[in-house]
Amino acid sequence: MADDTALEKYRAGEKASSAPERKEAFNEALRLYLQMESDTPSALLCYNIANCYYQLNEYGLSILYYNKALKIDPRLEVAKTNLQIAEAKVGLPKQSSSMLESYLLFFHYKLTHNEKAITSLLLLFLAFALLSVHLWMPQPSLRSLAIIALWIALILFSSIIWSGYLSSPEAICIRPVALRRDAGDQYAAVVGTPILVGTKLQVLSIQDDGNWLKVRSPIGEEGYISKEYARII
Repeated sequence: MADDTALEKYRAGEKASSAPERKEAFNEALRLYLQMESDTPSALLCYNIANCYYQLNEYGLSILYYNKALKIDPRLEVAKTNLQIAEAKVGLPKQSSSMLESYLLFFHYKLTHNEKAITSLLLLFLAFALLSVHLWMPQPSLRSLAIIALWIALILFSSIIWSGYLSSPEAICIRPVALRRDAGDQYAAVVGTPILVGTKLQVLSIQDDGNWLKVRSPIGEEGYISKEYARII
C-alpha cells in the first residue's frame, strides 16, 4: 500500500507543472520509500529511492542507491542505465566492463548471492548423485561430470566467501571532499585531486566509532573521509 502511494507521488512529481510542486511530490515519494527501507531492502526499493534522489538533484545519493540496487541484483539493467546517466551528470568517466568481468567471471559479477548459494547446493547434490551411481556402475564419464560439478560448486562458494567476508567494502562519495591525512578535520588534506560526487571508494578501515573511513580512491590515493561525505554501499 505504501509502495503504491509512493509511486503515485513520484508520478505526480513527473507531471507537476511547477518546480515547488515537483519538489514536494518527489520529497514525499522519497519519504515513503525511505520508511520502507530496512537492513535488507530489495533491489527495486533501492532503485526507486535512487530515482527520487536523482529527481531532487541529489546525484551523490542517487548514485549510492543505484549501486546498492546493483549490489543486490547485478542484472537490474534499468539501474545500470540510470547509474550511468547520474554519473555523467556529475562528470564521472564512463565505466566499461572488461572481458574478464563480462565473460570469464560472469558468475562472480552478475549472479546474486542467493543464486550462487542455490547453484552451489544443486551442483553438490548432482556431484553426490553422480558419484553414488558411479559406485554401482563405474563409468569414467560419471566420475568426470561429478568432478566438474564439484569444481564449479567450489568456485561459486569461493565467490560467496570473497564477496561476503574477504573483499573490502566500497563506499560512494555523496559530496565533493578532499581526503585527510588522518581521521579528523584538524588534519591536513592529502595533496591530490579532490574526490568528486559519486566516486566509488574502497574502504580500508573504519575509524572513530564509524565517523571516519580510511579509503583508497580509484587512482590509488589513500586518506580519511568523514561519514558525512561518504556512505558504504
